[in-house]
Amino acid sequence: MDSTAEASVELSSSPCAVISVPSNWYFAVVMDNNKPDNVAITILGEVIRLHSIDGVCEFHLGYRYFQSNFNYGRFQIRNALVRLEKSDLLKRDYRTVQINNRKFNNEMFLILNLSKVSELKN
Repeated sequence: MDSTAEASVELSSSPCAVISVPSNWYFAVVMDNNKPDNVAITILGEVIRLHSIDGVCEFHLGYRYFQSNFNYGRFQIRNALVRLEKSDLLKRDYRTVQINNRKFNNEMFLILNLSKVSELKN
């Protein structure tokens, strides 16, 4: 399988949702031991999928979103997000949001770095 081949995985929670991951990501997005960082690859693929739907680069996604959709633990998700942030592929931003006159502190937003992701695809 060459580096331009893509693997598609259908999500059971949404029959129309497909994450397409270029195979070179398994060599580019790695942990300290140079093994593929499957949690980070899954998170990055999902954020890119969401970007392709509506074109925005900021997403209000919490740990619970990835826990319920991909069955990863909170620490797995947090550590993967830290590694993605160190790679400059995305950034976490914690904000206070107000909904119906209620304030929610430390709501996590993920900001996708499209220029860095496009370098990753090459």
